[in-house]
Amino acid sequence: MRRVIFFLSIYVLGLVLLLLGTEGRLSIPLIALIIMSSFGTLYLIRHPKKDKEA
Repeated sequence: MRRVIFFLSIYVLGLVLLLLGTEGRLSIPLIALIIMSSFGTLYLIRHPKKDKEA
């Protein structure tokens, strides 16, 4: 659960900083970046890291 909270907080913080840096003006590359980071965040949450068995 901590991992999910960590990834979501990093995602939201990055999204807020991105929108503040561009003064809220969205363009096609920014929309693509937001979509790709959303898919990446969902992937990291849904597919947890597997521990290597010794």
